[in-house]
Amino acid sequence: MVYDDGSVQHYSTFERPHLIFNSAGVPTHTVHGASPVWDQYGAHHPCEVCPARPGTQHSCVVCKSSTDYSWTYTLVQELNVGVE
Repeated sequence: MVYDDGSVQHYSTFERPHLIFNSAGVPTHTVHGASPVWDQYGAHHPCEVCPARPGTQHSCVVCKSSTDYSWTYTLVQELNVGVE
């Protein structure tokens, strides 16, 4: 995702989408449960900072449920929708 200030954030999961509507019934925002990829520009593969999911070499989705990690948060994103 590219933000208005030009910064970039990659997400391993972007879940549970919901819409927020204005008084005219037009959707204005989305709400998601988001789990960012940490160490995305570091020396490691992004998913190597989390323990591997059983049966795999790595798994970004494990970070949101691993002991000692709490990397998932709620993200509200404004929609680029013109109101007529």
